[in-house]
Amino acid sequence: MSDFMSYASPSSSLSARGDAFWRAIPFKGVIAVAVFLQLAGEQYPFSNFPMYASLAPETNYIYVADGAGRVVPILPTFGLMGSEIKKMIYSEEKTLKRAKIQKGDRGEAAARQVLDYLLSRVDKRRRAALLAAGLSICRVSVARKESGFVNTKEILAERAPAQSAPPPL
Repeated sequence: MSDFMSYASPSSSLSARGDAFWRAIPFKGVIAVAVFLQLAGEQYPFSNFPMYASLAPETNYIYVADGAGRVVPILPTFGLMGSEIKKMIYSEEKTLKRAKIQKGDRGEAAARQVLDYLLSRVDKRRRAALLAAGLSICRVSVARKESGFVNTKEILAERAPAQSAPPPL
């Protein structure tokens, strides 16, 4: 009976070889995912469509500057990312659009509200220094032309530098 129990069937030796083969392959998870994605094909969310295959003809970015035009570091100063400020302005513009504010006035009003919000996020001493220096939210539009890229700067909202009181006469 012991001879019968020690006999390895052909299927068990194939299984052992398959296990040894599978254990020898590095990055098993990557291979399994690659096979799955090939089988899934072009079905959401498993699509190989390249999201950034081409550049848009125009884009823009937002930054905050002081009265002298120097860039103010957004994250250390206000605790926000530049992209968050851009989204806040767009969100505020949508709110003003629903309130039936004319298109030309919406951008400036939205940026002014965001600028006020940014100032509310800093302590009094830092706020006083920012107001003394002046502060603005600027948008740079980048367009692709035949001659290359063209940058156009636009001041969306600004607070002029605070004027000190004139000395008494």
